[in-house]
Amino acid sequence: MSITPTAAQALQILAQATGPMLRRQIEQQAGHPARGDLWQLRTQGLVASEIGHAAGQGALAHYTITPSGRAALARHRREAAQGGAPAAHRRHGPSGTYEGAELGQTCQRPGAYDAFRHPSRIGGQLVWPRGFAA
Repeated sequence: MSITPTAAQALQILAQATGPMLRRQIEQQAGHPARGDLWQLRTQGLVASEIGHAAGQGALAHYTITPSGRAALARHRREAAQGGAPAAHRRHGPSGTYEGAELGQTCQRPGAYDAFRHPSRIGGQLVWPRGFAA
């Protein structure tokens, strides 16, 4: 299980906290919204939340880091220290130059591409396709 850099930042903030924190406090320290990150971390079991009530503010969630959250943060730090991107951001797939052969004119039906030889009307003007002139 990998975590995004912003989720790792939220875990870091919670790991340094001396007690439960409100989402607003986490966002102030992170400098960006954390609602999505906290939801992701909570569903993965890396963060726990308890609902408390404050006078005039209604229900508020207090977040704490779980033992598995501390382990995930340590794993994220190790991956970052090894010089590679965290697992969630590594590029996978083919390398080399993309030729786009499947995007060419592959239809065998006569007249299938005749419309591409005619101009389009844009804002009252006729605009011809590349390679064709008026």
